[in-house]
Amino acid sequence: TEKVSSKSDLIGKVIYPKKSDDGYVNVRAKADRESDRVTKISNPNKIGKVVEMKTDSDGNKWYKVTLDKKVGDYSSGWVRSDMVE
Repeated sequence: TEKVSSKSDLIGKVIYPKKSDDGYVNVRAKADRESDRVTKISNPNKIGKVVEMKTDSDGNKWYKVTLDKKVGDYSSGWVRSDMVE
């Protein structure tokens, strides 16, 4: 049985980096691990508000977030769902 995650209901919610050994999450230009990093946000700072969700070819879920502060030309970016709480 597949575990149902409440993370699918995150659109419109503010998300934060998962507490981990690294203590940060990479925000990327596209929903792809090879994509350029826009910024990295460390815990406990908020990442931003989820505006979209997509699943990549490897089955990873990604969230598009609106960033609190614009980074260069970027006001949004993508984070992998397993990196947020």
